[in-house]
Amino acid sequence: MTLSSHPAPDGIDGMVLDWIDHHRLAWVTSAMAALTIAFGPIWVTGWTALAAAVLFTVDRTVVRPATVVLGVALAGAGWEIAKVTVARPRPPAGQQLSAIETGLSYPSGHVTGTTALVMTLAVVVTAQVRAPWVRRVVIAVATAVATLSAITRLYLGMHWASDVVAGMALGVAVATLAPPVVKNSLRQLEPRLPAGLRNRVR
Repeated sequence: MTLSSHPAPDGIDGMVLDWIDHHRLAWVTSAMAALTIAFGPIWVTGWTALAAAVLFTVDRTVVRPATVVLGVALAGAGWEIAKVTVARPRPPAGQQLSAIETGLSYPSGHVTGTTALVMTLAVVVTAQVRAPWVRRVVIAVATAVATLSAITRLYLGMHWASDVVAGMALGVAVATLAPPVVKNSLRQLEPRLPAGLRNRVR
């Protein structure tokens, strides 16, 4: 099935893009173009590696680092499968700013990866926190970062509204899935490891 056989979405997607297209400001465009780079797959990979390294340094075990890495990896696999399956075209080139992107649109890779990273981090960082307000604050900050990544993609015309919503939903889903998967996998792996390595998977 060819890309052209999938018409661009209408309804709310078209309305949101048209509204943004008529309310852009030069200084906001510059800020959004700069911000969206930090939410791209290359930078998210770097942020993930850095977060995993910091967590391992603090914990001296692989549990939390592996959870973060798995969350982002699952997000990457999920968005690639969804893109090929849905095969939705990008918004028109005339409504895109900064750079013209012609790849498949649904879901947004920027938003999926960013949401998976920040939400998985929020989950692992607050897992042992007893104060509910701390957990709420951390999750709120993670949500704000994910939302900002979605806004940059919408504002620059790189994605439809449903692309970024789907990206956030997928990111939250893998952030929820990654911790139990890592925990169960490491529990099964532990008896097969040398005694000196077992404390690294607890």
